[in-house]
Amino acid sequence: MFFLKTKISKKVYVFSFLVFICLVINLVFFGDALSQTPPPPSAKIHAPDWIVKHGKEFVKNRDFCKACHAPDLTGGFTGIKCDLCHLLPAHPPDWKEIHGDKFLENQSQCTLCHGRDPFSGKKQPFTMNCTRCHAVNADIGRWQAESQTSQMYLSFLQTAQVREDRFSKTETATNNYAGFHLSERSKQITASSQVRFTREWLDEKENNLDIYEAYLEKDNLLKNHLDVKVGRRGFGSNVDYFLMDGMDLTIKPAKFFNVMAYAGIPRYIEQEDIDGNLGFVSGLSLRMKEYKYTKAKIDFTYQKKDFSAGGLNLNDKMYAAASLSKGISIFKLYGLGEYDLTETLPTALTAGTEIYPFVKKISFLLEGSYFNESRNDNFDSIFTIFSEGALWQGRSGFAVNVIKNLSLSDYFSFQRYEVLPSLSKNGYNNSMGASYLFKKIKLETALNYNFYKSYGGTLHGFSLSLYEDWTRDFYTRAFVDFITYTKVTNNDDKAFDALLEVGYQLRRGLRLAAVAEYVNNNVRETDLKGTIKLNYLFDTKFLEFEKQKEKK
Repeated sequence: MFFLKTKISKKVYVFSFLVFICLVINLVFFGDALSQTPPPPSAKIHAPDWIVKHGKEFVKNRDFCKACHAPDLTGGFTGIKCDLCHLLPAHPPDWKEIHGDKFLENQSQCTLCHGRDPFSGKKQPFTMNCTRCHAVNADIGRWQAESQTSQMYLSFLQTAQVREDRFSKTETATNNYAGFHLSERSKQITASSQVRFTREWLDEKENNLDIYEAYLEKDNLLKNHLDVKVGRRGFGSNVDYFLMDGMDLTIKPAKFFNVMAYAGIPRYIEQEDIDGNLGFVSGLSLRMKEYKYTKAKIDFTYQKKDFSAGGLNLNDKMYAAASLSKGISIFKLYGLGEYDLTETLPTALTAGTEIYPFVKKISFLLEGSYFNESRNDNFDSIFTIFSEGALWQGRSGFAVNVIKNLSLSDYFSFQRYEVLPSLSKNGYNNSMGASYLFKKIKLETALNYNFYKSYGGTLHGFSLSLYEDWTRDFYTRAFVDFITYTKVTNNDDKAFDALLEVGYQLRRGLRLAAVAEYVNNNVRETDLKGTIKLNYLFDTKFLEFEKQKEKK
C-alpha cells in the first residue's frame, strides 16, 4: 500500500510517540478506567438515560433543544453544549450521496467545521474539502477513483484544562481523543476506532474511558452482494440515532436496492460506557438508492430498554418508518413518517419541498410536521415534558448566496401544542444568519440572531464568530454568544459565552492551540476556562493530494 513509504512512515513514528507519551501519562493515574462514572451535571428536566435518547429527539425536532441549549447549541443557560462530547465529526452512512443536497440547503452548517471557503480545506477537519473530489467542477472521475484507493488516517487530540468557578474552586482535567481509520479498498476492508480518555486530576472519581467507535467492515462478499460490519458504531434510521455494539448485514440483490439487518446492544457513553442497564435493539431496513432523482427507505425497529424489567408495553418498543424523496426540475419533494406499533400511535410525519431556482445561489424551504410520543411507557421524551398531546409545526425559509462571499438565511417555524388538557398554545421560532468572507485578509465572519417564543417564555439570542487565517499555519478564532430568557415563572435568565482560540500548525497535520473562555449561566454561574490543545492528524490521501498540488 502506498502509505507504507519511508517519508510517510516517519509521520507515523511522530504520531506513535505522541500517543505513547499521552497514554502513559493518563493510564498511570487512571486506576480503574472502566469503572462506572457518575453522570455529569444535567438539567433536572431530563431523565438519567437521556444521553442515549437525545439523538433521536434532536433529529425529529431540534427546536425544543434550542429553547434551553441556545439557538446555535452552544449551551445557553444550561451550560451543556454539543461539542462537550461531539468533538469528532460524524455523518450518516449515506453522506456521500446526500452531501451535495445538504450543502445547497444550508452551507453555513458545513462551514462550522470545513471553513467558509469550501475549497481551502484549512479548517479542521482539513483533510475533507471540495477539491479532493471536485478538482474541476464535478470531477466524477476523480471521485470514483478515490473511493477505490487505500486510505489510512490517524487522529489525536490532547487537551489540558484549568477551570475556576465563582467560588474560586479550581478544577483541572485532561482529555485524550484518539482515532484510527484504515480503508484498504482493493480488499474491501475497513477498520475504524475513536476513543476518549478523561482524567480529573483533583477528583479520581471522574476518571473515565469512552469508546465512541470501534468496528471492522468487510464489503462485497458473495460476489459483491453482501457487506458486513461488526463492532461499535453510531447508527441511524429515518428519525432515530443510537450507538450500538453489534452487527449489521447489508444485502445487495440489485443495483438500486439493498436490504440491511442489524442487531446489538445500545451503549451509553459519557455516562455508562460498559456498565448500566442492558438493553437490545434490532431492525430491518429496505432501501432504494437514488434512481432518476428518486430515493425511498422503509425501516422496522425493535428496542428493549432493560432486560431486567418486564412488561411489553413499558420496556419494549416496535417502530415502522418510511421516507421518500423525488427531484423534479428545480424542486425536491420529500416526506417521512414514523409509527409506534406498540402504542398504535403515529410519532412523526413530515412533508416538504426544497426549491433551487438558481443552483448554489438561492434555495427555499416549505415544510409541515406532526410529532407525538406515548405517555404510557418508560421511554422518556422531550415532548411528554412540554406537551400533553401532539405538536404541529410549519417551517419556511430561504438561503441566498447571490453576492460573492456573502451568505444570508432566514428560517421561521410556527408550532401548535397542547400544554394541558383542553389548553393549546402557539410557539414561534425565527433564525436569521449572515456570513461574509473577506477573502483578501482571509477573515471569516458570521452573525446570527434567534427568536423563540412559547408558553414558557421568550428567548432572544445573538452570536458573532470570527475566524482569521493570518498565515498558512497561524490562525485565530473568536466567538461571542449572548442570550436572554424571559419566563412565565418570572425567574428570568441570561447566558453569556466568550471564547478566544489561537492556534499554530507546527508541521503538516500537527497543531498546537491555546483557548480562553468565559461562561456565565444559571448552571455554573461564572466559569473561567483555559485550555491547551495538541492535535495531530495524519491522512495518506491528503498527503498524496497535497503532493499533486505542489507538482502542478
